[in-house]
Amino acid sequence: MSVNQVSQQRLIIIDPGLRELGGHHPATVLAIADAFTNNEQVSIELLCHQDCPTAFTENLNSKVKATHHFTTDFYQYFYQLPSYQELQQYCSRLALEYISAIRLCLSTNKKDQKIVFWCHTLNWQHAKALALALDVLKQNHGAEYVAKITIIVGLMYSPFDSTQSIKRKMHYELAFRHLAKHDSIKFFATDYELQIIYKKLLNIEVDIQPCLLLGDERCNAEEGKNNTASSKNHGNTNCRGKCILYTGDAKLNKGFASLPLITEHLAKSKPNYDFFIQYSISNESKLLRDIAKELERVTEKNKNVTIENKFIEHNDLMGLFKSSDTIFFNYDSEIYKLQSSGVLWLAAYHGLSVISMTKNWIERESARLNLEYRYSDDVNGIVKCLDASRHCNKQKIYNSHNSTEDTLSYKKKLFEPIGDWVKKIFL
Repeated sequence: MSVNQVSQQRLIIIDPGLRELGGHHPATVLAIADAFTNNEQVSIELLCHQDCPTAFTENLNSKVKATHHFTTDFYQYFYQLPSYQELQQYCSRLALEYISAIRLCLSTNKKDQKIVFWCHTLNWQHAKALALALDVLKQNHGAEYVAKITIIVGLMYSPFDSTQSIKRKMHYELAFRHLAKHDSIKFFATDYELQIIYKKLLNIEVDIQPCLLLGDERCNAEEGKNNTASSKNHGNTNCRGKCILYTGDAKLNKGFASLPLITEHLAKSKPNYDFFIQYSISNESKLLRDIAKELERVTEKNKNVTIENKFIEHNDLMGLFKSSDTIFFNYDSEIYKLQSSGVLWLAAYHGLSVISMTKNWIERESARLNLEYRYSDDVNGIVKCLDASRHCNKQKIYNSHNSTEDTLSYKKKLFEPIGDWVKKIFL
């Protein structure tokens, strides 16, 4: 008998943004699938975009049943504001797809079987579309039809931007207040700052969602038992250091354009360091591909630089962070002023030192998590930061004596294994 037949609970990931192999969408799905591999009480289902590579969904473990459902471009208006007419058409089209997705899943639900839908990433347009979908379902099928389900909504994006746009805040407030009227919705913020913002915006309690990229990784967030400084050669200058210079989607606002020059300088200046770069290019950008060619040339000339120019699996991602001791960020100061990064949380969980060339959310979150953080806006300064990080005893980073009660509470929620967290949702 299959897992789906014996499971009493269904966890359904609704992810129209899962279209290409890059970024947090596929990484999140892989982490969730990994978290529930040996859990016979919960079945995992995925509704993704129709363009999502079948090679990806077919290679998910047998625990996950995948359906290529959505056709709407999830990020069509992420960086630009649509006209009123375009907005109505976009939201109506996405709402219809949400409606059919929920109907499809409920049509196969057994009597008294618990079902939880998970929308881990919603912008305001998506929130508006989901609210419209629930309105229609309630009208057509009655309040009980919607009341019997739970929908987890991840609050990942800030209602504010660097310009403090009143229009943007208004869109977020109207869309998410509309969605909040449905009792089936449970909101979870992805970080501390968003928790505060959405509490005020919606006038409701909002809890913290665990870092989804970690999956079911387990550690003692207060004592940092996952972090063994000696195994990472930290504080021992006779051993080779390992620094992650880049990981994730190749994006200009994450400093990808300057990566070849920075990499070459660091590789020559720090021969006792191994530098690792992982990226994926999910579009046909000639600029990004030209930068990638430059990186390849740098790698050919420097044996202490390794490049993975593809999306990497969850276990490989965890292995990368476990084997590293330092991570480098060059994220745009304005774009990431109010935007979070799951990469930093992976670094925090594994006790890596943080070096940044820009000042933004990375700096503030590093302080909140009591991380070893260094800043320099020039590459020679980065070399000095690497020298300094070699002499730090990383075990102190998670020491409870160095953290406030609020910091420890935040870490505990942020690094809670997904499996444990989802169990609470089903209660």
